[in-house]
Amino acid sequence: MNVEDLTVFILSHKSPNKCETLDALIKCNYKGKWYILIDDEDDFINEYKVKYGDNLVIYHKEDYKRNVDLGYSVMNLASYAHSIFARNALEDIAKSMGLKHYIVSDDDVYVARSYMDAPDIDGMIFIDSDRELISGEIVRVVITDSDVYDLEARLIY
Repeated sequence: MNVEDLTVFILSHKSPNKCETLDALIKCNYKGKWYILIDDEDDFINEYKVKYGDNLVIYHKEDYKRNVDLGYSVMNLASYAHSIFARNALEDIAKSMGLKHYIVSDDDVYVARSYMDAPDIDGMIFIDSDRELISGEIVRVVITDSDVYDLEARLIY
């Protein structure tokens, strides 16, 4: 297999300006195909379109919601719902594009917890940050959204 036969799909959600995988591919002079994959409910679709143009693939999220039961959550699957939907859509997208070989990266969100939370018991905090965070670093955030189990936050500088 040649590198030209390999396609990279980068799953993204609400973070058009943060794509570490793409930055790494460019830095390493990757010459193969790559696409940013988002759902049609993402609040930043226009920003993605401007930034990524023809390398942006948008899937209809509702088509994949029916196939995922987020109520049953052994490992808190609801937290990763956008990734689950995107990965399910990806199989159909790759097939429709005639792709045989592809890899997937999902690197646009930091996962954290507060000092009171227990791993695998309490929910998680998903932090959107343009600044690189280091594992174990203590940061201040503002909560911007929530779902059944988890919180979304923005870093306070």
